[in-house]
Amino acid sequence: MLELEQAIPGNWLARIGVAAVIIAVGFFLKLAFDNEWISDAQQVVLGVTGGLVLLGASEYWLDRYRVWAQALAGGGIAILYLSAFAAFALYDLVGFLPAYVLMYL
Repeated sequence: MLELEQAIPGNWLARIGVAAVIIAVGFFLKLAFDNEWISDAQQVVLGVTGGLVLLGASEYWLDRYRVWAQALAGGGIAILYLSAFAAFALYDLVGFLPAYVLMYL
């Protein structure tokens, strides 16, 4: 079991960092969407790309930085889930069944 001094920076700060990045990206994307810099389809593609990049980075760093890789994977999965939801519910880019399957996975 980890000591308290190792657990806080190793586990919680990694998770807080990923949450901060997700919030920052969300605010920037909100600005871009409100000013119509990015179309609806581009928004979904951007979300899917970002989620896949985070998942790829988590696989790359899994052996060296296990906790950080788990936090990245969680962020990537959250972004992919929200992208599938937005493609169906907000923009009608995909049907119910493909969105449901993607969100279930």
